[in-house]
Amino acid sequence: MEEENYNNLDEIENNQNQSLKERRGTFLTVLCILSWISSGGTFLSSISTLVNGKEGIQNQIIKAEEEIELADNGFLYDLLDASIKQLYLTLENFYGIYSTSLIISALGIYSVYLMFNLKRVGFNLYVFYALIGPLVSYYFVKDVPYSFYGTILVLVFSLAFILMYKSNLNRMTN
Repeated sequence: MEEENYNNLDEIENNQNQSLKERRGTFLTVLCILSWISSGGTFLSSISTLVNGKEGIQNQIIKAEEEIELADNGFLYDLLDASIKQLYLTLENFYGIYSTSLIISALGIYSVYLMFNLKRVGFNLYVFYALIGPLVSYYFVKDVPYSFYGTILVLVFSLAFILMYKSNLNRMTN
């Protein structure tokens, strides 16, 4: 028992002598970069959309309505019809969708920053971010066909990243 405690103290001392980069490792670094690209892209896109206003969504609706008239098969028609419904819902909930997207993506950026600096609390925040983001999005577009499947797909990717980050928890401290 005493030898085991000595080994743990020795391990802690070795970790303190390593640089932050060495303790973080390549895998965690790559995960953080991928997460920053994703969250950062969403953050910038949300800012851009909020600044530019509803006009972009309205233009997409006009274009989709023109394209649906040219749809030559049922699948394409259904897909365009679902897209138009989603665009109308986005337009109706414009500020709610993009404001929450901005806040949630900022949380994602911050949680990854904490994990990049080997803070375990970042993992807890990331789990919340990774699960709440898709659920909030689904809340706004739940009446659109195919939105359930899209949400499930995003949750699967979120779960994969949560598990990959979890495998790095031993590198993080409180």
